[in-house]
Amino acid sequence: MRTAVAPPVRAPRTARLVVALLVVGALAGALGLRADGAQSYDVTVLRDLRYASGPGSSADRNVLDAYFPEGLAQYPFVMFLHGGGWVAGDKDLGPGLPYDNVGRALASRGVAVVLANYRLSDGSDNSVTHPGHVEDVARALVFTRALLNSRGVDPSDMYVGGHDAGAHLAALLATNDRFLAAEDLAVSDVRGVIGVSGIYRIDSSSSDLSDVFGTDPSSRLDASPIDHVHGGEPPFLLLRASDDLEGRDEEAEALAGALRAAGDEVSSREIADRDHDSIVAAIGQPGDVTTALILHFVDSHLERTPTPTTTAPPTATPTVVPTATSGPAAQPTQPPDGPGGVLRPHGQAVHHVFDRDGARFALYEPSDPLPASAPLVVFAGRDDTLEDSPYAAFLDHVARGGAIVVHLTYGAQSAPSAGEMCDAAEAAYWAAVEELTGSDVQRAQPRSDELVWVGHGRGAMVAGRLAAEWFGRRLPPPRALMMLMPRRLPGAVDTERTLPRDTMALLVLAEEDQGRDEDLERDIWRGLAEIPGAWRQSLILGSDRHGTPALVADFDSPLAALDHANGPAADALDWFGPWKWLDALVSCSLWRVDCEHALGDTDEQRYMGHWSDGAPVREPEVEFGPRLAPRRTGWLPVVFTD
Repeated sequence: MRTAVAPPVRAPRTARLVVALLVVGALAGALGLRADGAQSYDVTVLRDLRYASGPGSSADRNVLDAYFPEGLAQYPFVMFLHGGGWVAGDKDLGPGLPYDNVGRALASRGVAVVLANYRLSDGSDNSVTHPGHVEDVARALVFTRALLNSRGVDPSDMYVGGHDAGAHLAALLATNDRFLAAEDLAVSDVRGVIGVSGIYRIDSSSSDLSDVFGTDPSSRLDASPIDHVHGGEPPFLLLRASDDLEGRDEEAEALAGALRAAGDEVSSREIADRDHDSIVAAIGQPGDVTTALILHFVDSHLERTPTPTTTAPPTATPTVVPTATSGPAAQPTQPPDGPGGVLRPHGQAVHHVFDRDGARFALYEPSDPLPASAPLVVFAGRDDTLEDSPYAAFLDHVARGGAIVVHLTYGAQSAPSAGEMCDAAEAAYWAAVEELTGSDVQRAQPRSDELVWVGHGRGAMVAGRLAAEWFGRRLPPPRALMMLMPRRLPGAVDTERTLPRDTMALLVLAEEDQGRDEDLERDIWRGLAEIPGAWRQSLILGSDRHGTPALVADFDSPLAALDHANGPAADALDWFGPWKWLDALVSCSLWRVDCEHALGDTDEQRYMGHWSDGAPVREPEVEFGPRLAPRRTGWLPVVFTD
């Protein structure tokens, strides 16, 4: 039986907040990461592999070390380049800058690492000037891909990174495409770039570093990553230390600004309590934020595509047309089974309202039979009504499907700001987890790694913001998010999203919602830009007055009170709309089941049933697509400071 994670002691949000442990733990899966700093995999190290030979090459400089996680059939790899200002440095540096710890830390967590030397501008017999350094790096990358192939590993999940001058070379490789092209590779072959304390602009009007880049302005421009940003670059993670060398923060922000202006994905972060050397030397230490961010970046940019695994189709499918009846057409009936259907795995849901330490919430728990454990669906409504909730039929349906539903309050009437609303909702979430895990009553235990957020109206923004701020708030990472008819919260709300890239997101709007805010809807959609297109969608429910009673798609569409005597006051817009979509979103995001009902603009997703005379109910429309391309932005979270 799975055991839920108890709510943590609330630590001060300082720059030293060790939220990295949650991140590393959340990445378990494809990478098998561990949060405790211990090795998850044995590491095999191959040292001093010669990647280039022939005239001009160096037996000392054209070599690399490879760190492989044992026991995995497939894994990504990072080629990490040492620093030293292009005139010094080595992959084998000792205690001052032990790059070996980078290889061991990442490989033990499922990410292969290659530490590559390259020729330097050091005045030796094999000394080079630009572009000799970056040409070596491109050759090392080709060699590494061949090495992985020889070990039976697909090398397509390829990242480049480095420290100091190595960060410059990694960035140059991913922006100036001629160096990879010379090796029959392309910038598009690079999954991401990790720059640590790097230099990204070589001043074409200066004579500084003339021994490295010469004095020809065109050559210096050729060596400047920031001057080659044009759009289409891979995602960048740019890190620097709070006590770094002078100008390194400006270098990172300048490159980040150029990448954002070109529409590229970038995250730029300052790491507290680190200097130019310790930001690398601390990689792999327990609680190190740099380690967590690198692992998170790699894992979040792996190529992943939802793989639908369909269950038996519901009885009411687009191919089923009811026999026409005389008189006014009646609404479609609820499908007998499948997403949104009458038949549920559990015969009933137990519903109680709680007030725990001033935090109010309601629980809808699956019963008949009682499961040992269950995923969590956390819901925030348009207001704080829990007793006789207008959402009771909706939440009862979800709970009978096998999920524990937490209906949050968030101070909708009293909290004066968006931040206070979200703080109140977070407190209600942890109070609900404590109630579930600490009760003497036998009940299903929440599976903390299976969390879905849902909200309506202002609650949609509360749910969306808590899902997006999971890192800083130390919440479990969300698996899916549904936002129904969102409303702005009081006070400034940052619409930038920090959702994990494998989150599934569905924005549901209503045609006759008189309070729609299209600017807000566009902000939300653009904020979801980091989620691949196949994993997010925006739909508009449409009204249909063909029969009686009419189906009206307005702000109140998700409301359906629960009447145990007469059944739920729901209609076809409920069970073919949000009920079906949430059922399928939970199944698809957690178990890859019913994905065709959740996302993708498929027939199954759009199907809304038939009127009794055989006329199909109007299908929802896709709101955002090529007409509104999402703005790509940096998405990695910020560690809160005092």
